[in-house]
Amino acid sequence: MLEQIDRFLAEQGRRWSPNTVDRYRWYLLDLARWLGGQGIEKPERADLVRWLDARMRWGSSSQYTATIAARGFYRWLVGRESSPAEGIPLPKRSYRPQRVLDEAKVMRVLGSLDTSTEKGRRDTAVILLMLDSGLRASEVCRLRVEHLDLADRHFTVRVKGGRWAEGVFCAYTSSCLAEWIMDRGRIAHRECAEVFCSIGGLTPGTRMTVSGLRCIFRQVGAKAGFHFSPHDMRRTFATLALKGGASSRLVQVAGRWSSLAQVEHYSASLTAADFDPYSPVARVMGLRVDQARGRE
Repeated sequence: MLEQIDRFLAEQGRRWSPNTVDRYRWYLLDLARWLGGQGIEKPERADLVRWLDARMRWGSSSQYTATIAARGFYRWLVGRESSPAEGIPLPKRSYRPQRVLDEAKVMRVLGSLDTSTEKGRRDTAVILLMLDSGLRASEVCRLRVEHLDLADRHFTVRVKGGRWAEGVFCAYTSSCLAEWIMDRGRIAHRECAEVFCSIGGLTPGTRMTVSGLRCIFRQVGAKAGFHFSPHDMRRTFATLALKGGASSRLVQVAGRWSSLAQVEHYSASLTAADFDPYSPVARVMGLRVDQARGRE
């Protein structure tokens, strides 16, 4: 089974991010170990249900991902009709409140960057682009210069799932990107086609990696006085856009989410003050005050 798992991930994993491949591998190896311990060579649906039941300590998201991984593996191995994983109900995933930066923290992050240096200008461009477009860490690292249009404030990038998608950004972000592109011309190796490259370190001038990006965020967070991660920028993008009055549908398109549900669970990060301008009671009471003043 281990050889089959490797073949499955090698053939099908081209459509997934490295993180997704690693997660699927972990769950499928766990399944292989459990089946081996039970002496089961050809599992039936009931066997896979028992495997999941034995993993009740996993949260709903882990149970969900494990089920999806098993479905994909057995569809590839024996086909949908013969797959023992077909028909296993997907657990409903519950979303815990996740870290989002408010406007004050965003300002602290930007204030901690020294834009008089090449590194500071690069880090500013990275953070602003992620905040302005919702790019994931792997996506911002693979974004190529040829797919970035500063005049139209537009980019195209290969996103989660392997598909191509588009994004936009504001004029201020465009100006910061333009400053970095000038620096990049002096730093990047000729074979580096990506927008963002490393500065210093063991491999200066080569494309920025996800681990390198995380290191940058740790350094910036230490200066700003709080921890935050690259993916926090995606959540913050959605939250601040919703707070600004953008519709869920517009945020979905701008952030390249596949469904409105994926966007709307971010609304848990909104505060009562964010909703005040749209509150029916606040509106009615405001009209009441205006009418009372009109009678004076």
